[in-house]
Amino acid sequence: MSEDKKRKGNRKKTDSGIDRTIDQNHFTDTSNDQSDWFEIFDVSENETKSERENCITNVTNNSESNLEPTNSADLGTDSEIMNTETIKDTDITYDPVAVADTDEARITDDQETEMKVMSITNEGEQDMKAPTEELSASRETDHNLDVKEEKEVSEEKIIADKKKKQILRYKIIRSVFTLSFLVFTGLFLNEVLIQPFRSRQAIDKINDLYQSQEDDSNIAETAPSTVPEVTGTPSSEPSNNENQVKAKDPKRDKMGRLLQFQDLLEVNEDVKGWITIPGTNVDYVVVQPDSGDPEYYLKKNIYGEYDKAGTLFLDKNTSIEDKTKNMVIHGHNMYSLDNMFHQVNEYKELEKYKERPVFTFDTIFQTGKWKVFAVFITNGTTKKEPLFDYTRTDFTSTSDFLNFVYQIRIRSMYFMDTVDVNEDDQLLMLSTCSYEVKDYRTVVVARKVREGEDLTVDVDSVTINEKPLLPYSYYYRHGGKAPKITETFEAAYEAGEIKWYKPGEEVTFPLE
Repeated sequence: MSEDKKRKGNRKKTDSGIDRTIDQNHFTDTSNDQSDWFEIFDVSENETKSERENCITNVTNNSESNLEPTNSADLGTDSEIMNTETIKDTDITYDPVAVADTDEARITDDQETEMKVMSITNEGEQDMKAPTEELSASRETDHNLDVKEEKEVSEEKIIADKKKKQILRYKIIRSVFTLSFLVFTGLFLNEVLIQPFRSRQAIDKINDLYQSQEDDSNIAETAPSTVPEVTGTPSSEPSNNENQVKAKDPKRDKMGRLLQFQDLLEVNEDVKGWITIPGTNVDYVVVQPDSGDPEYYLKKNIYGEYDKAGTLFLDKNTSIEDKTKNMVIHGHNMYSLDNMFHQVNEYKELEKYKERPVFTFDTIFQTGKWKVFAVFITNGTTKKEPLFDYTRTDFTSTSDFLNFVYQIRIRSMYFMDTVDVNEDDQLLMLSTCSYEVKDYRTVVVARKVREGEDLTVDVDSVTINEKPLLPYSYYYRHGGKAPKITETFEAAYEAGEIKWYKPGEEVTFPLE
């Protein structure tokens, strides 16, 4: 037992010596290569069990040989030394229990050594990993900072782009607004100032031209006419000799046109007449375009220039040359400029009618006065309902013409029986826009004053017609219903409903 204890004691010393050696190698010189002692312990870990059973003696011997006493005290007493030598010479017998204990102690010591080595290895790895981790952390931090900076730069760029877009959008909006304002201002000035000025300028120029020519015509009318002397041998027989000259009308040109229109015709061959309504500003030239473009003067003046007021023009069905039974003059209801036929709408006021029951319309062939006998409103198109065609000019018979006049009378907003109409009369209608319903027209109807007829009109006898015949669209919009009307002129005349007609001597009923 004493020998076993000695062996264990020597083993512990050896192990502690190894520990001290490892500790010194680790802590005193960490720069040495650790691979040498790693290999030592790797060999001990790979030993087999049989080698472990046989290594006890070697370990003990190695432990004792590795001990280096520094003085005699460390060697022990003489008896101990004797015993040691005896142990060397004595054969060691195999003790399974002792081997097991020694093996267990060896395994325990190996585990402790392994744990220490692993600990040292881990510490070394940790020491080696520490700079790497710090570097990695530093790089990650730098990367994060770079990402953050890039993100901030990107955000700043996005914000800058948004600001640029907002500025650009603002500039565009401002430019569009400025351009729109300039365009609107230009259109407004053109509408309110420029066009009215140009329109008035053209009208005044034409008026001056007509008035001056009319004055010259009046002077020529009072001057004595001269007939040139006819030369040649008189003959009792009728002759068509070209030297024979007839007396000329001093107020007409060679085409029979009134000289008061001569200057206007030189400006524009489309001139057909002149209309003047007293108590209004209606004092304008009347033209008629080619049949190919009957509304040419709707937006043009007599010079062919653009003019929103246009020019008064005859309907395409009207012919002053053929003296159609009905003539129609169209003109704008220029509320903004208060010209053209705007004041014609004033005939819808009874008192205004009483101020101007007669007006003048001279054609290029003849002068004339006209008495108003009807004022009505009607639809101007056939888009929604049938159209009362007040522009018709040709009539097949006396009955056809008088029935046309009858249809006008029952539509009139006034009873004007004081102005009679018969089959020999010529009619004139003034048509302009009206706004009771969309596309409506106001129509003032007059007949020409007969030769030798008194120009005065009993306006006090004129009364309001409470139930005129109106288009269906008017009743649909404003309410009410159409009155019961006798269908034909003949039936109404026989029923005593008509007081405005005085038949001529040659007229018999039934009318042809």
